[in-house]
Amino acid sequence: MGPITRSIIFASITMLVLIPFTASAQQVAYTDLGSGNSFDQGIGWAEDGPLDGSTFKYSQGMEFISHATGKLSSIDIALNGLNVSTSNPLDIYLTSSMPTSPSDITGVLESYTLTSLPLSASNLSTLTSLMNPTLAQGNTYYLTVVAVGKASASWQWNSQGIAGNLIRSLNGGNYAVVGETTLGAFSVNLLPPAVPEASSFAGVALMGLGSTLVLRRKRRV
Repeated sequence: MGPITRSIIFASITMLVLIPFTASAQQVAYTDLGSGNSFDQGIGWAEDGPLDGSTFKYSQGMEFISHATGKLSSIDIALNGLNVSTSNPLDIYLTSSMPTSPSDITGVLESYTLTSLPLSASNLSTLTSLMNPTLAQGNTYYLTVVAVGKASASWQWNSQGIAGNLIRSLNGGNYAVVGETTLGAFSVNLLPPAVPEASSFAGVALMGLGSTLVLRRKRRV
């Protein structure tokens, strides 16, 4: 074995040793949560079912722009409520377009149903994605809460002073853009980007090493 071949073998082995195999961190498409996932626990936007006792019944949603491209992993949302149950749930929709009304939700990427909520405003609810739809960086999306039956909830405000377009339906009517106002607190999380397996890197390196040895042997014949 000549010095050139020994150098190539050493370089190939070194490459295998130096290749880092680290797990990728979860990406965040959007968040207005503060440090430690904090939010305003003192005030929020009302979400009322059609059979709720209040005079004015609201369904409200938040417009947001995705800051990254990837598959949806989960959504954290600051909701607390009264009378949220199996028969009086909250339906939550992630859509690619602004919904028409609570009974006509268009552009649905994924929907979730909450049948229980904490009474205190100190906890987040995590909505785990089963469909894993792809969100694209720079695209606009909507997260909308629709209370069913007698359900009543509050979507707590973010505490970072982040404002944006809020959409609102009053008494079951069509949604309208309220305009720049404090958004409800939530975070949209993406799955970590796929990384090649360690075996793939090793295979490429060993294939290169094998080719080098074959060429070296042929030259000796």
